[in-house]
Amino acid sequence: MVLSRKHITCLLVVGAAHLTNGCTTFNRSAAKSDELIESGAPVVIQVGHDHPEMSPHERTFWLQQRQGKGVVGKMNGSLATGEAEATVAFAKDKLTQHPGDAQALTMLVSALLLQRNYELANYYAGMLEQVQSGSPVALNAKGLARAMAPASRPADYAQAAVYFQQAMDADQRQVAPGLNLGYLQLDVGNATAAAATFKAVGSRCHGCIAALLGEGIALSRSRQFPAAAQAFNQILIQRPNHAVALYNLALVYKNGYNNKAKAESYLVAVLRESRTQDRALKDRAQLVLRQLKGEATGSERTEIASDQAADNHDADALMTGAKDEDEDQQ
Repeated sequence: MVLSRKHITCLLVVGAAHLTNGCTTFNRSAAKSDELIESGAPVVIQVGHDHPEMSPHERTFWLQQRQGKGVVGKMNGSLATGEAEATVAFAKDKLTQHPGDAQALTMLVSALLLQRNYELANYYAGMLEQVQSGSPVALNAKGLARAMAPASRPADYAQAAVYFQQAMDADQRQVAPGLNLGYLQLDVGNATAAAATFKAVGSRCHGCIAALLGEGIALSRSRQFPAAAQAFNQILIQRPNHAVALYNLALVYKNGYNNKAKAESYLVAVLRESRTQDRALKDRAQLVLRQLKGEATGSERTEIASDQAADNHDADALMTGAKDEDEDQQ
């Protein structure tokens, strides 16, 4: 799971199916004024080893698992389709019959993170560590609980980073803790380290969109604009109409190259993308476009200069294997 109170990606790995979920965002002061990370960063669900950001099965497969007789299938299916409450119920039922069952505890921790119940997830993570020492899921949950606590301080972020790194080291297939670590580094102002972390995550998930997006934003913040543009373009190769990549590319050409024509073309593409339901993103694109055309009012220019939309916008959860697949079928 990736971390993000408002804009960070959290991932977590569950069982053989490897479900990931997470969220992120700590120090908003490090964010650029007009930078948007991702519409819906708080939670990313990972299904499958090869493509952490996308289930290897169709949504119908997981729905069938959800309706099956086996408890494990029900847990996997309900988590993959974003039914965290059902997953919690199935996991607790299995734990009633088999106390200390590692798989049920893993699913339970994952579902609680999906619900952003970090305190309770941390409690069960402790139980999971008792039966499965060094569990990357438990370590990732502990990191999120430490970083997302209401009174978190720099020392907590530092310890959270340790947990995320330990989770990554525990299993080379882990993606979620790496995304959390990268966004944590980004939030505390270490964009260079974040770019390196996201790049490492990308090598694990075969250049998945979540890693490329984080890398592009980190590179942009560190003013490595050519490399940032390359990262965002790689996203567009996978998903040509990815609105967030288009928007961030516009910012690269606006802030990095002062190429207004190119920036405007990407902003127009965001506005024309009919599948993008994120109204805030489109409003933001429209505002920046008005600025480029010299049409922004004084108050709008002030808003662009001071707005922290990239970190303060409350995004919807990314549910790869659930939400994304469903959208692809529309």
